[in-house]
Parts: sequence; structure tokens; C-alpha cells
Amino acid sequence: MSKKYSTKNHVVLIANGSFPKKNRPLQIINDAEYIICCDGAANSMCKTNKEADIIIGDLDSIDSKYLKNVKSQAISIENQHDNDLRKALNWIAKNIKVKKITIIGITGLREDHTLGNIASFLYNKYDFEIEIITDTGHFYIIREFKTIQTSIGQPISLFCIDEKQRISTEGLKYKLENDSINLYNATLNIAEKKQITISLKLDIPVLVYLYCENEKN
Repeated sequence: MSKKYSTKNHVVLIANGSFPKKNRPLQIINDAEYIICCDGAANSMCKTNKEADIIIGDLDSIDSKYLKNVKSQAISIENQHDNDLRKALNWIAKNIKVKKITIIGITGLREDHTLGNIASFLYNKYDFEIEIITDTGHFYIIREFKTIQTSIGQPISLFCIDEKQRISTEGLKYKLENDSINLYNATLNIAEKKQITISLKLDIPVLVYLYCENEKN
């Protein structure tokens, strides 16, 4: 394994979907110690007080005038088998030792991009913690036991593509007990406690979505 040239506690990765409008994701960007943008997502950085540290992709969507006026390092990756989000994740996995990545902008604008982005986390494994923040909710990608803070009545959905995975939960209205799930049969559950737990039998990714109806503007 090649030596990673950088170590970070936390990286914010911004994909080229809908740029957030709500306070929480915008605050995460403004507080970030290190920001990586997927290609054209860098064009939206003018809406914040930050610049991307690195811009990754095939660089066909970024405004060339913007690129000339920032100090961001641009990394061109010409692989048509991966979208810009997966290019960035794969580059990070090879080059940065990082504990957690918060991803913003993976949904919105085009449904095909949204589906491709979300599917990426069900088919691939990464050696860092991943949390995805949108204007309407939070995604967690888990491969082991996880405790999640919730609010009573909060809608929660779980997704997995491998029915060999067995899942048990505590704190949900519709409890799972060593059950298998797929892409639709564990959606629209409800938190009955302020904290839920999810236990997994195998090292297979499970996507957990929390809908945040009352997220502050």
C-alpha cells in the first residue's frame, strides 16, 4: 500500500448537486478545515467565505475563470467509469489518512446523478467514517454497530443491496430482529426514542437516512 501524503481529522467533500441553503450544511462548509470539491461544485464556493483546497474530476464543469482566480489545487482524473464523486472518494482513500468525511451536495438537480451518488455507498467500502448532509436530512453509511441520536417521531429509512446482511434495531417503531432488507422494505420507519441503535451481522454497507423536517433555515 502506498504511503498517504496527508493526514486530516475531517474533510468536507462537496459534490456537484444542489448547493445547500440551510444553515447546518453551510456552517459545516464555513467551519471546514479542509474542503475538496467535485469539479463543478467549486463554482458554488463563491456563495461561502471559503475556497476549496482541492478540486477533483475531469474538470469539464468548472468555470475556467474561477479556476484562474483561486489557489485551489486542481486534479484531473479522466476515468469515465466513475463519476466525479467516486473519483474524489477513491483519490481521498489513496492519498489522505482521514477519520471522517462529511459530504454535501450529492442530491438534487439531476435524478440520475442522485441515484448514482447514493448507490456508490452501497457498492463500495471506504476506510473512513462517512456522513452525508442535505437540506432535508442526514445519511449515515454504516458497516458495524451504530448508535444514532434522533428525535421522537423522526422518519428513518434503511437501505441495503445484499440480503445476506442481517440487521437488528432498538428504538424504532418497526423493530428489526436479525432481518434482511433491500432498497425498499425498510423505509419510512419512525424513531420512538431519542437514540436508536443498529446492529449488523456482516461487514456489508447499510445506508441509514434520517429525515429532518424541522432543520433550521
